[in-house]
Amino acid sequence: MSGQIKVGKRVRSFDFDGRRDCYVDGVLEGYEVVEGCERYVIRVQSRVFAGKTANIGPSYVYPPVNLTPTTMGYLTRGVEEL
Repeated sequence: MSGQIKVGKRVRSFDFDGRRDCYVDGVLEGYEVVEGCERYVIRVQSRVFAGKTANIGPSYVYPPVNLTPTTMGYLTRGVEEL
């Protein structure tokens, strides 16, 4: 699988395009294909919603790998290495 971020790195995954106040921080544990889409496997360590610390919720999130085309005509860029 491809991927610009190495497994084991700390990452931030933003929930919404264009918003920087809703995200999870965690550790990239791998890559997985879900319904034909390559995704990051991130173990969540903290969650922020609307700029405030929130309950962690799910222990893992699976956002699309950066530069995945969306149905809305843009490329995903929601995961950053910390």
